[in-house]
Amino acid sequence: MTKTITARRLDDPDALIPLSRAARELPGRPHPATLHRWATKGLIVNGVRHRLEVELIGRRIFVTRGSMRAFSAALGRAYGAAWDSKVALDSVRATTS
Repeated sequence: MTKTITARRLDDPDALIPLSRAARELPGRPHPATLHRWATKGLIVNGVRHRLEVELIGRRIFVTRGSMRAFSAALGRAYGAAWDSKVALDSVRATTS
């Protein structure tokens, strides 16, 4: 009995992509180990840990474009909030000096 595997389109946000290929598609071309670190340890911004969502198939790690977009959006919001609080703190310091 043969199994039919349907290939997903490359622009499908749910298509599984190996970390090495995903790293090549990101701006700045981070090393695949960077994506692995984002998935395992995550990034901490304002005390909140953000992790890249991945899928394990056997011993290989895959990511979807949708999960990369979600990770990027979460970091953007977190860094935006961190920036806003830093600007507010700087303005408070400036008015009290």
